[in-house]
Amino acid sequence: MKFIQPLLWGLTVAGMLTAASSLSLFMVVADSHAAGASADHAEHLHTAPAGAGPWLADRSLINGMQRIETAVGEAHARGAAFDASALGSLVQGEVALLIENCRLEPAADAALHALLLPLLANAAKLGEGRETQAALAGLDDVLQEYRRSFVASAQ
Repeated sequence: MKFIQPLLWGLTVAGMLTAASSLSLFMVVADSHAAGASADHAEHLHTAPAGAGPWLADRSLINGMQRIETAVGEAHARGAAFDASALGSLVQGEVALLIENCRLEPAADAALHALLLPLLANAAKLGEGRETQAALAGLDDVLQEYRRSFVASAQ
C-alpha cells in the first residue's frame, strides 16, 4: 500500500507534465507560424486578398472547420451550461491541425489566416472563462465568414 500512493502521485504529475508539454508545443507551433517562421506564409499572414474568393478548401480544412462548427452548434444547444473551456481547447487543437496540414494556395492561405486569428482569440477567451457568450458569438461570425470564403468543390 505504501508504494501505491507514490505511484499515483507520479502518474498524476506525469499527466500534468504531458498536458503542459502539449500546450507548450501548441503555443510554439502557433507562435512560430504566426511570427513568420514558415517563409512561404510570412508575407500574407494577417491580410486576406481583397475581392477574391471563394477559395477551394482542401480536405483538412473542411474536416477541421466541420469539427469546430459541430462543437459550436453543440455549445449553442446546451445554452449557458456549455463547457467553455472544453470548446476553447477543441478550437485551439483544430487550429493547430489546420496550421500543420495547410496545403492551400497562397491567396486561400492568406484568407484562412484572417480567420485563424479570431478563432484563436475567441478560443482563448473561452479557455479563460472570459466573455464566453461573446466568444461563442465571435466563433459564429468566423464560421459564417469561412462559409462565404471557402467552398468544398469548384462551382
